[in-house]
Amino acid sequence: VLPSHANTTGITFGGQIMAWMETCASISATKHARHFCIVVSADELHFLQPTYVGEAVTIRSVVTRLFST
Repeated sequence: VLPSHANTTGITFGGQIMAWMETCASISATKHARHFCIVVSADELHFLQPTYVGEAVTIRSVVTRLFST
């Protein structure tokens, strides 16, 4: 996490984490479908603990469903 990704107390912005998650999910879906994909919605997101400047964040995604529309 870089300083530009965090607030004045050094905690990562939740929106930044969500943006990284969306990028990761889009890459996984695009590789699976072999076609450009987008994330339409997310039902819930719970942050269990904060991340701070200087920490590494690992984000993984798994394709669990496919729809044609």
